[in-house]
Amino acid sequence: MRIMEDEFKLTTPDTDLSERDKLLVDIDRALKIYYSIALVTVGTVLNILSIVILSRVAFRNSTTSVYLRYLACIDMFVLYNGLSRHFVSGISGYNIRYLSEAFCKFNLWSSAFAPDISAWILVVVTTERLMSIVLPHRVRTVCSKSTAAAAVIVITLIIMASNLPVLFFFGDQQVPEDETNSTVTLRCVILTNYETFMNKVWYWLDLLKFVLLPSSILTIFNIIIIIYVIRSRRRVEKVVATKTFRGRPNSMTLTILKGSRHAQLTSGHPGFTTTTVPNNCVIGSNKEISLTITLLVINATFVICNTPIVVYFLASQYWFPPGLQPAERLTLTASIMAMYTNNAVNFLLYCATGSRFRVEIRHLCSDLRNAGSSWAASSRLVKNNNTSNEVLKSNHLDDQMVSVMGSMESFYTYQ
Repeated sequence: MRIMEDEFKLTTPDTDLSERDKLLVDIDRALKIYYSIALVTVGTVLNILSIVILSRVAFRNSTTSVYLRYLACIDMFVLYNGLSRHFVSGISGYNIRYLSEAFCKFNLWSSAFAPDISAWILVVVTTERLMSIVLPHRVRTVCSKSTAAAAVIVITLIIMASNLPVLFFFGDQQVPEDETNSTVTLRCVILTNYETFMNKVWYWLDLLKFVLLPSSILTIFNIIIIIYVIRSRRRVEKVVATKTFRGRPNSMTLTILKGSRHAQLTSGHPGFTTTTVPNNCVIGSNKEISLTITLLVINATFVICNTPIVVYFLASQYWFPPGLQPAERLTLTASIMAMYTNNAVNFLLYCATGSRFRVEIRHLCSDLRNAGSSWAASSRLVKNNNTSNEVLKSNHLDDQMVSVMGSMESFYTYQ
């Protein structure tokens, strides 16, 4: 259903529009021009930063970082491949898919498979996170960097292959024109033989594999993860904090002593036996919770950003009259921009929810400052060395001149 967005055109010329409709057309054009270029710029910077941070030592051995780095690369491709077309359309009104039939087919195909890959990578990451919580002892044997790389390759090939029919559905078509007794070439349209299949079958399959199925899986898995995390937290607190005071249960407070090797439970009552927990267990638990929260927010953002396009395709026929009028075109453009926003903001979500991610950003900034200071110090050292060498050379030349002048003086004196 995403691949049909350029098939729509205004049924009323711009000159015949009302003032309200002209305003809607201007807003639509502004979204395509300014919001597109903003998303591409911001998305490029943030996705590159994501790749850099996730490639550092703290994340390098994590299987999740393999998926998230690949996700950042795919998100950048989605932004450039999809938004460049909307930007050109907003600037000039020209559809770049009209450049050639081959480019039309490729752009439609890539616009179909790239967002699908992004969606299903999130599903795989969430599945691994669910396994690590439900089956913590088996996840290390099943999930590794090599299996993550293999999963990425398999997902990419399957999704690219599943979208191959698009290459055959669209193209240039010759149609007769009765008024002039000639034929007209329609560029990048659904070929007549496939119109029924596209309208009745393919659009629903596309909607299912791109949004409905991934969103359903993510929602279900996230609910299970939240339930397990809450239960696990309560179970740990019960095991660590259970004691009796004079035969009755007593409430206690878990205090994590930062910088110490243990976490302690204290009640402040006489007769309470202090229980200690290794600090690495607490840190490990906090890391797991931080990563889980990050993935929950990313998944929720995916569902929220892609809901408008789903609602549009399911309900637009009931909201708008036949033919794409300015209100419907603006609604479609806004839904598409919301969909692409998801591909640009993952870095911000990492920063907002991931404590480890924020720590690595600070470390990266510190490393860059240290590198800058080292470079400046090296430059000063080289400059000082050059100055010293020049001074030494100058002194050496002065000594040579003195020696020569002395020899000349001796010579003339001797003469």
